[in-house]
Formats: sequence, C-alpha cells, structure tokens
Amino acid sequence: MGDQDIPKSPLSFLRWFCKPEVIDEVEGDLIEAYKQRAGMNPKKAKRKLWKEVFQSFNRRNIGIMNKYQDRSWYRQWSMIKQYTRVLFRTMKKTKVYTMISLASLVLGISCASLIYLYIHKELNFDQVFTKSDQIYRINHTSNRSDRTYAFAPLAMTPHLIESLDAVKSGTRIFKYRRAIPVTVEHSQKSFNEPRFGWADPTFFELFDLEFVYGNRKNILDRPNT
Repeated sequence: MGDQDIPKSPLSFLRWFCKPEVIDEVEGDLIEAYKQRAGMNPKKAKRKLWKEVFQSFNRRNIGIMNKYQDRSWYRQWSMIKQYTRVLFRTMKKTKVYTMISLASLVLGISCASLIYLYIHKELNFDQVFTKSDQIYRINHTSNRSDRTYAFAPLAMTPHLIESLDAVKSGTRIFKYRRAIPVTVEHSQKSFNEPRFGWADPTFFELFDLEFVYGNRKNILDRPNT
C-alpha cells in the first residue's frame, strides 16, 4: 500500500493539534497500524485510524497553543489571563472593599437601566401613529373617588367638533363588555368573536393601523360591518 492510499483527513487533524516534537513518532505508529489493517478491511481500518487519532488528542500530545504564541491575539489572551489572576488575588485579600465596590457597581447599573427604561417608555408611548402629536383622549374624573376613567358621553365627540375650531376630527370607540361573545357571519360561515367593539368611520383617519385585509376607505361606511 502506497502513501497516497492513506486517508488524509485524520492525519491533517493530527498534525493540527499535535506537538511538533512528537508528531513524527505518533504519525508513524498510526500509519504503520493502518497499513496492517487495510489489507484485510480498508473501511474498518479507516474507522480505527480516526479512533486512534482522537485517542491521541490528550495532554501529552496537544500543542495547539504553541503554534500561535507569536501572534498578537495570543499575547493579548495571555495578558488577560494574568490580569484576571491578579484581580482575583486582590479581591481575595480585600474582601470588604471588593463587596462594597461590586454592590456600588450593581446599584449604578440597575439605576441607569431603570432610568433608561423609563425615558424610553415616555418618549415612545403611543408614538406608533403618524398623527400621535395631535391625538388626545377624553377622560372622565369621578367626583366621589377622584379616579380617572377612559370614557366620556357619546354625544361629546360631535359636540366638540362642532363647537371648537381646535378639534378637527374625532372618533368614538365602544368596547363590547358582555360575557357572551358576538356571533360574526362572513361568507356563509359563523364564528364567535370575544374581542369585539364599535367605532366611528373616522377611526382609521386618526389611527393609521396596518391592514391585513380590507379597504381602509370604506371599511366602516355602513353599520354592522
């Protein structure tokens, strides 16, 4: 059997991780054992060669990092390891100071995160609509409990549009609050819809929601549609 018949993949893997000083000895033994088995069963010999290569992947033969010692990233990694050791030794000697520093760091990061989340919410709340800076909601405040509720009389919206020049348009939304779902019929099919509501035709003029199906201009032209 010639050297060209010996599988290249396992030997390439072996040369990648093996130390230069032992590669000739290890590779020679593996090739010799492979040639003896290949005469009887080449496929089994190849599987056995892979198995022996993986068995050679041990502390005695591995020399991967030795090949990269002259590269900059390896030197940086070695420096990080040294700094990490010094850090843990210092933390072990000054436990009280370390605990105070870590607690301060965690508290600072937590406060900064909470402030960021609060500001992000305030700046982005209800900003998905193009007319969000012109949209206002009418609330009702109870005289008894001083609680504010998100509802108002149905006649208030048309009255404000007629009496106030600042109010350009408006829409009313009435949510279905009964326990029994609404039966909806479409294309000779009936189904129950628990999340149901009514709205004025101007609803989609104020809220430019993305449509999955249907026409924005005439979707609310007729009642009960």
